[in-house]
Order: sequence, then C-alpha cells, then structure tokens
Amino acid sequence: FLSSFTVVMIILIFSTDLKNRHYIHFNSTYIWDFEDCSQESPRLIHLIRTEFIESSRMNTSMQGNVAEKFHRKIKPSLQLLKIFKKKRSGIFFELGANRDLDVPPSETEWLSTHLQWHGLLTQPHPDIYRGVLKSAGQATYTAQVCISPTIYVKHAHFKVGDNSANSSLIPVPCFPLYSLMRAFNTTYLDLLVLNKVNAPLQVLKTLPLSQVRIHAIGIINHGLNEVDDLGVGNDLEDLCCLEDLARILENRGYKRSFACPLQGTFDSCYYVCAKQAGYCPSRLNH
Repeated sequence: FLSSFTVVMIILIFSTDLKNRHYIHFNSTYIWDFEDCSQESPRLIHLIRTEFIESSRMNTSMQGNVAEKFHRKIKPSLQLLKIFKKKRSGIFFELGANRDLDVPPSETEWLSTHLQWHGLLTQPHPDIYRGVLKSAGQATYTAQVCISPTIYVKHAHFKVGDNSANSSLIPVPCFPLYSLMRAFNTTYLDLLVLNKVNAPLQVLKTLPLSQVRIHAIGIINHGLNEVDDLGVGNDLEDLCCLEDLARILENRGYKRSFACPLQGTFDSCYYVCAKQAGYCPSRLNH
C-alpha cells in the first residue's frame, strides 16, 4: 500500500507542477507562453520594455573606441542628406541591424554619431547581436528579437556555433513592430530602416494606420533573407523597386526618393512622406 501511495503522490506532484507551468504568463524564459499575443496587449508591451529592450552596458571609453572605428567608414548617402539635412535628435528604428566590420555600415550609425539621434536596433541572431550590443552608443538601445510578419507574437530558430555537433538551434521571439514602438514609448519615428527583415511587406502591413507616424522608411537591398521558418514566404530580391512595396507605401502617403533600378548589391533606398505634416500614414488613407 505504501509503495502504491508513494507512486500516486509523485505522479500528482509532477502533474500539478506541469499544470502550473502551463499557466505561467509572459515569462521571457518561455517564449511560447505569450505566442499569438496581440500587438496591443499592455502586458506584452510591458514585457518587451522590461525584458528585451536594453541599453549599451559598455563604459564611456570603450564606446568612444568603437565609435571612432566606425566613424572612419561611415559616409551618408545623398538621399539621406537630402531627406534630413542637418536635423538633430531624431528617432530611428533599425530592424535586423548588423555592426560587424565586414558589413557595410548603416546610416543610422552616422545619424547617431554626427546628429545625436537615438533609437532602437534589433537583431535576432545571438552571434550577430553581440556585435550590435557592443557598438551601440549611449543613446541607442538594442533588442535581441525578430520582427513578426503578423500582429501576433511568433518565434523563429537561429543556429549558433559552427556546423559541427556543437551547434544548436536557439528560439528567439518575434514581436510585432507596433509592440516594439509602444515598448520604446513612441508612436512616431523619423526613420524606420528595414535592414535584414523577413517578409518586410507583411511587417509594414501590420502597423495600425491611425496610431503611428513615420517620416521616412529606408530599405537595405540585401536580396533574399535567410529567416524562413515564420510561415511567410520571402519577397523578391530587388526590394527597393518592388512594385507591391511601392504601391503599399504610396497609398500611405510616401514617395520614392530614388530611381529604379538601383545599382549595387547593398544599396539603400528611402521612401519619404509627401504630406505637409511630414509624417505618414494619414487617417485619410484607410
């Protein structure tokens, strides 16, 4: 009887523990616990703000050394200078940022260094994210997340390590862009840069038209993206000149600041709000 009773109690304890685990909400350790949560959820926004957005932890001298290293390589495009001129203290988001030295520098680095802009850099891959975190200046925040192509939280897996038996797949949460903006305490951006983003068309479609304002949208023309396990197909190679993208953005009040076709594999391009207020979309464009 005692042995049977012991077995029953052990099963009961373990089943109770598993049941309690199932109802753990918004714990960053268990990203599936908040999967499919809507982008406007206050609890989700609070979670992103407190658990995923972080500032650079480097000391001032190390930040200066990194900034100097990147300063020598950054040269803003004529498009960027024409759009923003000498505007100071702007706000940017760069999705899929990469600060490795063998990657062409992003123009958000120049804006941060020369015009005191601040903003958020996202990068889901753990190995690449370490470089982003190191290079982030004092006014730049980072988040190791990917961007959901829907209005709900998703997740993706990224391989870390080499291709040997030591490599592993790491799950990373994918948050809606609007949730990230709310977690950053803003509903407007001077510049949104789509650097390395899966399904960028779908990402832009998730933004609620009546609640966000963005002056310019920049696109880094990498070609096909590498993340393909979100259930949404990749877009065509020439993103800057993609007609579907142009149609969506023009319907929201943006115009191209460039001519197609672009030259160069890593060329960037910008769509700029053409409305008098300077920020799109407008409620009139529903």
